[in-house]
Amino acid sequence: MAGAGIVPTLVVWGEADQMMTPAYGKQYAAAIPGAEFCLMRGAGHLPQIEAPGALLALFEQFTGSGAGWGEAVDVPPDWGN
Repeated sequence: MAGAGIVPTLVVWGEADQMMTPAYGKQYAAAIPGAEFCLMRGAGHLPQIEAPGALLALFEQFTGSGAGWGEAVDVPPDWGN
């Protein structure tokens, strides 16, 4: 696509995802130019349901700073309850 720019993209993957492994998630992110990958420790295949507060915090951090953070984050045991 001529003239297309890179859109900031965050790929969030649950560490305990048993349907699609974190290795697959890293490959998925690598296929998107400029994408960042973040592994959510303690989350599975549905982090938006399992830990919505933690996922929202990641989105807020990503959109606020745009980059420059670690590759993995822990999901506090009480988030999403």
